[in-house]
Amino acid sequence: MKLPLLLAAAFAAHVVLGRAAKWLASAVAPLASGEVEAVCYERDVYGTAQRETQDIALVVMSAGALMWLGATFAPNWVGALGAGLGVGAVVLDMQRWERATASANFVWFQRGLTRKVRRIAIENIRDVAVHEEEVRGFTLLHGRRNRVCAVHLKLHDKQAVSLPCTDSARGLDDVEALANHVRARLQLLGERAGIERAARTERDRGLAPLAASPALSPEERALRDELKRLRREAAAPQAPDTQRRHAPQAGREPKR
Repeated sequence: MKLPLLLAAAFAAHVVLGRAAKWLASAVAPLASGEVEAVCYERDVYGTAQRETQDIALVVMSAGALMWLGATFAPNWVGALGAGLGVGAVVLDMQRWERATASANFVWFQRGLTRKVRRIAIENIRDVAVHEEEVRGFTLLHGRRNRVCAVHLKLHDKQAVSLPCTDSARGLDDVEALANHVRARLQLLGERAGIERAARTERDRGLAPLAASPALSPEERALRDELKRLRREAAAPQAPDTQRRHAPQAGREPKR
């Protein structure tokens, strides 16, 4: 009865220590540098059918088996070796940790804690989609019936980028949340670009008549002013007839 108990203890210790280490790493060195992370997801170890995660599960199982041997037949140092192997499984998990996050302006992802963090500007993304498929392999959670999902991005330069995949049964909601966040940001950027284009068009229309009018020389400007003055005098109302009758005529003396 010790073997299943120690195996379960090894897996439980790995889950607890792994989550604590990942939480600490996220707090100390977040993916989104200089911006607030809006949504994120990471690859599930025991539900994602990939070679990297299967190796981690195999190391944890070996650690539990060694601890069982050290507690039953083998010397005590074998059990201590199993405990050390359990710590090594946590270290291996951190080295192969895959995660993705999105902020207001960028999408960030990393494949392994010691590897470079990649950053993609949301304004450079043309399309975003969630890809889900069945994969071959064995996991402790689903056996041989496994599905994985990931976010696929298409950029304006026709480049395709696939973010880390994870177990579809347990991580699809987080993957969809990241994709929806990117879609919402793309829609907002499109609306802002439309408003800016409309404002530029209005400004161009207002400046077009000024740009079309040629520059006038001083003589032409003086002629134009004179023409305006003559038009104002021609449009001015004439004096009333009564004023013309009572006005004295030139060359005639008034009667005495």
